[in-house]
Amino acid sequence: MKQLFHIKAQQTQDATENVLSLRIGQKHFSFAITDKSGRELRSLAYYSNDEMNAETLGSVYSKHPELNHSF
Repeated sequence: MKQLFHIKAQQTQDATENVLSLRIGQKHFSFAITDKSGRELRSLAYYSNDEMNAETLGSVYSKHPELNHSF
């Protein structure tokens, strides 16, 4: 699995005010966390792999503690 990029804001806000957007394809996975208005980016990451499967997605999930919140 290759992480193509990861952008994370310096300050973190209350997770209940965040919105999670996911995009999952056959060879790519990305997520974005923004505020409710969508104007402030909190975190953005993009991954590429030969195949996206449960093991690969679990690995991404474990690398990003910001995904361990309720959205």
